[in-house]
Amino acid sequence: MKVQRIAVLTLYYPPEMFGNAPLVRSAVEALAQTGLETHVVTAEPHHRVDPNSREQATKGIRVDRVTALEPVHGTLSQLKNWYRFARAAAKWLESQEPMPVISITPPFFFPKVLQRSVRARGHFLIHWLQDMYPAAIEIGHNSPRPVSLGVHWIVKRSLAVPNKVIAVTEDWLPELANGFSVPSCKLQVCENWCGAILDGIADPGAQRPPRLLFAGNIGRMADLDTVLRALSHLVDEAWTLEVCGTGACLEQVRELAKPLGDRVRFHGAVPESELAKHYASASLGIVPLRKGASRASVPSKTYSYFACGLPVLCLVDSGSHFDRLIRREPVGWVAQAGDVASTSDALRKALSTPPETLRAMGAKARALYEYRYSPEAGSARFVRTLREILSEAGFECPEAPAQG
Repeated sequence: MKVQRIAVLTLYYPPEMFGNAPLVRSAVEALAQTGLETHVVTAEPHHRVDPNSREQATKGIRVDRVTALEPVHGTLSQLKNWYRFARAAAKWLESQEPMPVISITPPFFFPKVLQRSVRARGHFLIHWLQDMYPAAIEIGHNSPRPVSLGVHWIVKRSLAVPNKVIAVTEDWLPELANGFSVPSCKLQVCENWCGAILDGIADPGAQRPPRLLFAGNIGRMADLDTVLRALSHLVDEAWTLEVCGTGACLEQVRELAKPLGDRVRFHGAVPESELAKHYASASLGIVPLRKGASRASVPSKTYSYFACGLPVLCLVDSGSHFDRLIRREPVGWVAQAGDVASTSDALRKALSTPPETLRAMGAKARALYEYRYSPEAGSARFVRTLREILSEAGFECPEAPAQG
């Protein structure tokens, strides 16, 4: 069967800029460049809209906004939005001829809704797993055990529906195979990349005092608490911390930052078009994950720091994806997730690093981005992965781009 059309089901798509929207945009554009008629099935922007972004008509891409969602106020309203979108996307699928369909975490953990529409129409479903639940629920919300068990049951049933599952790190494969009983033949890995358009190149050795940057969602996975406690032990050092973003834990972080005064600056939600100046004026990018969060999330903000030539400090679990990457490549430092002493030690090393060394680390980060984590390289890698999956299933596919 020759593939002429493909659908991408995603809760977030520009001008919505929350979550993986920039990443999905670059993947969709790469799919369309192969000659596929690419349908994006999504919701009306409802979470964080870039006021400077405009939805542009792109050849080969059709965007169907199948439902309007409510602003999120807590977990229950979020789940209702996910379910509403899943229902609307399933209804859209029921009206279409059979084709490959890519569903993207999180809204498709409603197995009966998705299964009925996919199987009734004969679609070939690929689930692109961007977050690992229930680990994300356990770590981010400290949910009671019955809730975690319930989420596990839903996820296990959901992961039985797709023909293939793409994970963003090989770290998740044992849990998918052993914890959720996903056959190894259904599993594929495709590493994420930087989907954001960032053209500001930093000079990390030039900023005095050094400027530490956190840019992203201040949610339950991000452990800025440990960063701030570590910085409280470094008040005799010269530094400032710039925080770009909002999220469920913003007020808690603000309260914890008060003793540090104006050395911690909160900029709120910064449009993608303005983020470049914050990256360009920084010395070090911060990636703080809570203990255990590496089981659930692979934050693509790291690749955004690389894009702007920034060394990074990652608070991660030992042996996790970014722990291995940062130790393998001379682009920054790692600290033990949730460990204030380890974080203080890593920050002290970063702050005392000579400017020329910081510049060399930043140059290495930028080279790594260009080689592996740029939108061009990453989306080409995704298209090749998709082509391999479809070819194995007997589909005749267009050629993948040559980059990445």
